[in-house]
Amino acid sequence: MPILSTNCAVCNVAAPLTCTRCKLVRYCNGEHQKQHWPAHKTCCKPFKVQDDPQLGRYLVATQNIQAKQIIFVEEPLVVGPKWFLTDDEKSANIVPCVACYTPCRINKHLCRSCRWPVCSISCEHEKFECSILSLGSPPSGKSDARGLHDYYRHDALLVLKCLLLQRQHPERWTALLEMQSHEEERVGTELHQEAEQRIVSYLQQRFLQRIKGAKNRESLLSEYRAELLHRLCGIIETNYMVIELA
Repeated sequence: MPILSTNCAVCNVAAPLTCTRCKLVRYCNGEHQKQHWPAHKTCCKPFKVQDDPQLGRYLVATQNIQAKQIIFVEEPLVVGPKWFLTDDEKSANIVPCVACYTPCRINKHLCRSCRWPVCSISCEHEKFECSILSLGSPPSGKSDARGLHDYYRHDALLVLKCLLLQRQHPERWTALLEMQSHEEERVGTELHQEAEQRIVSYLQQRFLQRIKGAKNRESLLSEYRAELLHRLCGIIETNYMVIELA
């Protein structure tokens, strides 16, 4: 863990003053603090991030924080359908639209390209995601409910969306891989076995293994090993947050 400097952030001499907001940066005088503010304001927060081998990263307050005080605003690295589904949700005829997550009937409207359920014909989803899902062999319109639910596993889409960051948003991909996954502790556990059956084997066999034979394979994913998918499952299970829409 790096040791915080006790020197001025501007001139690097011994500094008696500390930023009153974050307590992380020091200055030798008020003028240097004003001078440094444009560079410091983007990272000045009333907490610091620490790391623990067991717990992972966590926040430690560097000043008193009032009830309901907003200490930071952050966009999620990735958004997707619900991660864990109940038994009823796994067999429901109403599923989230692959594009906007609006509830829709599982076999009423389908994306023209990948044939995944959408809320309307005009609702289009991300082209890169669609190009991967288009590699699959969707069930026919005469398939029974079990066949439809076995193919359209919306809870697996969150891992695919994470995987797509490596091409779409490399900086987010790097940030995602820095998150705690507990991957070593997961091996051989029930969670690991469940992820293999529910997510990893499904994505590999239905879509990812077909990338090598795709005409546009050079523009698709380069990293999709099973070990990487398991790592993403661990990252999601450790860090995900459920937002109730209703």
